[in-house]
Order: sequence, then structure tokens, then C-alpha cells
Amino acid sequence: MALAFQIITVFTILATLLALLFVKAWWIRIFDFPRIQILFLMLGCLVGLIVFSDTGLWLNWLLVALLIIAFSIQFSYIYPYLPFTKKEMADGKGVPFATISMMMSNVLMDNQQYEKLIKLVNLYQPDILLAVETNDWWAHKLQPLDSHYRYSVKHPLENTYGMLLFSKVPLNNVHIEHLVKEEIPSIHAEITRNNFTFKLACIHPEPPAPDHADTSKPRDRELMIMADKIQGDPSPYMVIGDLNDVAWSDTSSRFAKISGLRDPRKGRGFFNTFHAKIPMMRFALDHAFFTSEFKVIAIKRLPEIGSDHFPLYIKCGVYK
Repeated sequence: MALAFQIITVFTILATLLALLFVKAWWIRIFDFPRIQILFLMLGCLVGLIVFSDTGLWLNWLLVALLIIAFSIQFSYIYPYLPFTKKEMADGKGVPFATISMMMSNVLMDNQQYEKLIKLVNLYQPDILLAVETNDWWAHKLQPLDSHYRYSVKHPLENTYGMLLFSKVPLNNVHIEHLVKEEIPSIHAEITRNNFTFKLACIHPEPPAPDHADTSKPRDRELMIMADKIQGDPSPYMVIGDLNDVAWSDTSSRFAKISGLRDPRKGRGFFNTFHAKIPMMRFALDHAFFTSEFKVIAIKRLPEIGSDHFPLYIKCGVYK
């Protein structure tokens, strides 16, 4: 029993150290994701080392000391997202002169439970709906939404990077860009609500995974291109999508710092959207970032729709 706790302890320490490396390989960057899960492993190991190991063994106390250091490192990454910490985006109070609500959902291209998504859309009535990983089949099945969403940008693809954007408010200056790769689109538009105009960017960068990209370079590059674009633009901005990255990663932190965007999760909770089918392995992969003009009225992870991602709903207000 003591040996098992020692082995798991060594693994969690190594996982912590590997995540600190400036290496883009997918098998290194994957350790950015399960920080919450590793923290729970560490707590179990700490108890196990104290209860089951020989307290007089110097190696045991060395592992305990290293475990506490590694725990502190891991905790520092997730701390800003705990619900009792300072909110990066303030709560909306009073009567806003403009509101905007959005729902985003990675539908999982092979998933056929489209009725569940339509039901949620009808229930929450978001002003904007972004559905990613959508192909022609999904575009056809979501056509009933056209009666409520007069404005749309539809770019279905069979490579899991298709996008469908539905809006109740006019979409102006709409264009589709391919920031890094031709087969991976992003949708850009301007929206005006009660004389308040902001820019919307919908992105879904390539994940660092064996069946996609061997490294995180394509994902990181797309996020940095987007961050530089926003940094040089004084307009209010909203960026939404499945970023294939956790909010607490160094890449996401750099993206937010360069762009000046704010994360509504900070101070409110994790709102983990992936993996919907594996409760013990869930991460925050679907994101919405906003400039300082926006205040949070509501944020909610919605029920599953048969996908490996939960939909995410956010409503923001702009106040004078």
C-alpha cells in the first residue's frame, strides 16, 4: 500500500513539472488539463504517505515535502476560478442599456441528438448560438432555428471544424477567416444592440492530440493571432468557441493578457464543459472572453445533448 502511494506521488510531481516545461509536444501539454484531478490525487497521496508509510523513512518525508510544493503549484493555477475569489468580470447590476445572451455548443459531429440542442435553444432563447463541429447533416437538422434566427453564417465541414452561427440581431461586416490553416475557419462579425456595437469572433483551433496536431503550435498560434488582432483594435470584443485549451493554461493566460479580454469564469467557478460522458475527467474547454464593457448577468453550463461537450450559456449586460 505504501509503495502504491509513493508511485502515485512521484507521478503527480512529474506531471506538475512536465506542465511547467515550455515544450509544445501534445504529450507534455496534456498535463495542462487535469490540474483539478491531480490535486485530488495529491490530497489522497498526502494522507496515504502519512498513514501507511514508515514515518521514520527519509524518502517518505522527502516525497511529502515535494508533494506539498507540487500541490501549491497546481493550486495556484486553479485558484482564480474558485467561486470565493475575486471576479474578473463584475456582476451586472441595475438596468443595462444593452444585453446580449449567447449559447455555444460543440455538438460532436457524429452525434445525432439534435433535438436536445434545439430544445435548449427554445428554452433559453439566446441572442446568439454558435454550434461547432457541425457538418452538412447538422446544418440541415438545425434549419428549424432559421425561423427564430433571421441572421446566420453557415460554414459546415466534414472535418470536425465546421461552424454554424445563428443570431437574432443583425450580423454586419461578416467574414470567414482561416487564421492558421485553410481547413480551420473562424467567423467574424460586428453586432449592434441599442446603439452599442461590438465585434464577435468565433474560433475553434486545432487541439494538441495524436489524431489532430502533434504539438500545440497550431492552437497557440491561432490564439496569439487573435489576441494581437484584438490588442490593436479599440472596439468592444467578444470571443467565443471551443478553444481546445483550459482557461488556466499559460497559452490562455497569454491570450487574455495580450488581448485585454476578461474571463467570466474567474471568481465564479470552473463550468467544465468537457468531457460530458466522463464525470471524473472534466475540463473547461469552451470559452467566452469579453472586453471590460461587458458585465455578467448569468452564466450556466447546460444539460448534455449527446455530445462529449456540455453547452454553455452566458448573458451579459452593458451599463452606462
